[in-house]
Amino acid sequence: MSENKLGTMKPLPLVLSMAFPIMLSMALQAVYNIADSLFLSHYSEVAFAAVSAVQPVFMIFTALANGIAAGEGSLLSKSLGQGDSRRAHCSLSTAWTLAAVLSGGGMTLVILSSRPVALFFLAGVPGSGDAVSYLRLVSLSFPFMFASALVSFVLQAHGMGKSAMAVQASGALVNVLLDPVFIFVLDMGASGAALATTLGYVFSAVVAAAVCFVHDVTKAMPAYDGEDSRRILSVAFPSTMGQAAGPVVGLVLNKLVLSYGVDAMAVYGMYLKAESFMFLASSGIGSALIVIVGYNYGMGDVGRIRKCFSTSLLLSWSVMIAGFVFFQLCCGWIVGLFTDSPEVLELGRSAFRLLCFCFLLTSPNIIMTGLLQGLGMGGRSLMITYCRFFLFLIPSALVLNHFFGLPGLWLSFFCADVPTLLLIVLIHSRLRRDVMA
Repeated sequence: MSENKLGTMKPLPLVLSMAFPIMLSMALQAVYNIADSLFLSHYSEVAFAAVSAVQPVFMIFTALANGIAAGEGSLLSKSLGQGDSRRAHCSLSTAWTLAAVLSGGGMTLVILSSRPVALFFLAGVPGSGDAVSYLRLVSLSFPFMFASALVSFVLQAHGMGKSAMAVQASGALVNVLLDPVFIFVLDMGASGAALATTLGYVFSAVVAAAVCFVHDVTKAMPAYDGEDSRRILSVAFPSTMGQAAGPVVGLVLNKLVLSYGVDAMAVYGMYLKAESFMFLASSGIGSALIVIVGYNYGMGDVGRIRKCFSTSLLLSWSVMIAGFVFFQLCCGWIVGLFTDSPEVLELGRSAFRLLCFCFLLTSPNIIMTGLLQGLGMGGRSLMITYCRFFLFLIPSALVLNHFFGLPGLWLSFFCADVPTLLLIVLIHSRLRRDVMA
């Protein structure tokens, strides 16, 4: 490309043009995640609660796929900004090798460990068989999930957001169509939900291959470069650990929630599905910022980076505040989509109103993570995420759960975001002084 919009378009239209396709594809992803939950919760609340309890395992490998893709997207966009096509092609080859090894290893690990994992989290709670079958079948999607994620970020690095959206959206649509067939018509329950997810990722990978062939933007050299691997992993590791920290903490919180029974776990699972619309929209803006910052950092345009960061933060915060208002006003309607049980509806209303307070303070965390990853400062990004989850959230959850029970557990997310925001302000002030002066 003779002129890349990443370095020329005004910040607001650039962020919108890059983020909107990502947000739309993530929204479609959220739609089929909710479709899974809607169908499965109406099929069996026990199966839904069991799958919700172990689903963080699947999300950890989703985070790994997105991390490798984000690492290559950052390196590729920087190489394109510097005009180094050879480095761009070589890094892509390395990224494909990493994706193949990690996805194959992850699939094998989950298949072998699915039963002990399910029994650990669901000891004394019905539904362990559903959890085992779900994990084993959904792990077959890992190679296809890694492939589609990598192609999506490569397309974004080339400024082809709409094509990236098509890759992600295609699998989501297939999953939505197959869910009712496998869950209800074939009476497969949790296994049907997992199989629909796997086939959705297979189709997404096929579309990714077709897009690569048509646009010819994913040329890779037949080589593996250790330095490129280090650079990709320097972004991928904190990105993965940052995204995986939530699911890892989710496993801990699931144990606490399950102590209040299957209904509480079902409500928590419903909330996680519903909130994904709000968080994935904000995350889409953060993902777009990674590519934008990487390209302009390669060009040395610090002023443009500052403008794109502030624009992204404003957009993200607007979405999250709107989400908070919506959840407060419509929580009963949202819970009613999943269940018609009066007990679950009442429990869900109170839970949603308390849980969604975290919407108010989460945007700075997401956008700052995008900025730091785009600058190649994955260590600082990881520090923010780990402080939030492990230093602030888990202790808050344990203390508030002990003194206030389930309502205290729901509020622990918001309580953890308060000190996290102070940490972000401190890091940002130092970043402006040392890097973006």
